[in-house]
Amino acid sequence: MPSRRFWVCLVVGYVLGFVWTFDAQAHKVDLLKAEGSPVKVAQQVEKSLRVLIKKQSGLKLLSNPLSPMMARMTLGCASDSPSCMQRLAKMRNADYIYTLRILPAGGPMVLAMLRKIDGKSGKTFKAASHTFMKSQAASAAAVLAQKIGLGTSGPAPRPVVIARRPAPRPVTRRPAPRPVPRPVVIARRPAPRPVTRRPAPRPTPRPV
Repeated sequence: MPSRRFWVCLVVGYVLGFVWTFDAQAHKVDLLKAEGSPVKVAQQVEKSLRVLIKKQSGLKLLSNPLSPMMARMTLGCASDSPSCMQRLAKMRNADYIYTLRILPAGGPMVLAMLRKIDGKSGKTFKAASHTFMKSQAASAAAVLAQKIGLGTSGPAPRPVVIARRPAPRPVTRRPAPRPVPRPVVIARRPAPRPVTRRPAPRPTPRPV
């Protein structure tokens, strides 16, 4: 009868074999460090994206990420050209490379641009952009992940839309109404009545 140690070794070997098979089938992806400003917002979006990528069943996120500037210096590239990205993917043994860039969009708004680069060709496979408020870094990462094809654990939150108030209409002051002159009524005096002269009394004859 097999001993207890035999069964333990058998289970451990089975688990390790399953993990090795899954690791071989999973796509290795590399998310470069975010660049741009504000730096704090870029770091928050990058951190949230890493959490979302790690939750994907068919992806394996590589550790010790490089910054785009460090990658260019290491490979001697002047820009993120396809040949440079191809060499970087080969050096990192990555199937896909994600690059994240944050730019100010005016006021409290920022613009995030996420690219998915094919490691074999070095060309951009997918690209997504999203404008959001600085305080909505976590939800912005979920929106970017959904746009570029990364599944999320739930529906992506709706982007915050700032309702702009319509510009106030200029107040047009109406001119004060002019006073209507009252018609001048001339009172007509009644015509003078004709004077009727009474006849002079006849003289009374005196007695003789």
